[in-house]
Amino acid sequence: MESLFFRVMASLTRKIDPKLEKYRPPKPTPPPFTPQTDKELISLLKRTPKSVISAAQRDQILANLSNSSLRVADIMFTRRQMAIIHSKDALGPLLLDKLHKTGAKIFPVIDENSQICGLANSEIFDIQKISKNSSITNYLDPNVVYVSPDYPLVAALNVFLRNHTEYCLVVDDKMHIKGYLTLARLLNTLILETTQADNFENDADPLAVGARQFD
Repeated sequence: MESLFFRVMASLTRKIDPKLEKYRPPKPTPPPFTPQTDKELISLLKRTPKSVISAAQRDQILANLSNSSLRVADIMFTRRQMAIIHSKDALGPLLLDKLHKTGAKIFPVIDENSQICGLANSEIFDIQKISKNSSITNYLDPNVVYVSPDYPLVAALNVFLRNHTEYCLVVDDKMHIKGYLTLARLLNTLILETTQADNFENDADPLAVGARQFD
């Protein structure tokens, strides 16, 4: 009798269970895979469908990762292109307008000793609550990542992936700020870079072609 009871209950459960599915809370969606190194990124690129990225684009990125002779210094935004905020600066309309005109969204912040104390991301500024007395420290992210101007692009890419960041300050061996690099700039370079990064246009001149040198 007990065996029959369990068989009946099992059969009943199989019939009812699918109908109860719509009443159950949704299962949590697993977080998307985030590559941590250039090797994991390459593996992800190889698995990406051609409907998302063409074979030619994938091959170009992989070639640039492997063979690029460019360094961070070749593609970074220079010190002159930066806007640096002081931690005591009032986050009012004048400063907001100045930051907006730079076209950037992340800005280094220095303290009273002229040392980097964090980054400010203008995308998280609460415009509704900002007044002329608002402090930039309310939006300060103390996590700052650095790269050297001598880093090859693949080394810089590893820094971005390892630290889950989209902004790196570029400093020399004396810790002087030379500029900054964004993940978007780096990826655009890896995708668009040609095999010979120069401005040679004399393809119709046999003397110029014959004299041309490659490293």
